[in-house]
Amino acid sequence: MGALFAGLVTNALEKTAMTPVATYRVVVFLYAVIGVLLVCLFIGLSSAAEVNVPREESASPLSIKSFFGVGRSHHVVLKLSREDL
Repeated sequence: MGALFAGLVTNALEKTAMTPVATYRVVVFLYAVIGVLLVCLFIGLSSAAEVNVPREESASPLSIKSFFGVGRSHHVVLKLSREDL
């Protein structure tokens, strides 16, 4: 959607008396303004917007296994990685 927006704005501005470089400057400025608006929106969010996922009691907060998504199957992954092809 962003590329479509940028293309449409650039195309519309090039039909006016603006130079191509000036039209791209306008698009970059508009992206900056949209970015600032999004920052303001996200700052206003409360913690109620966060997803609360119940964690298992035995799961460590952030281990290497959970970081790589291996979890309980790490023994199988190690076994498969040691297999000769």
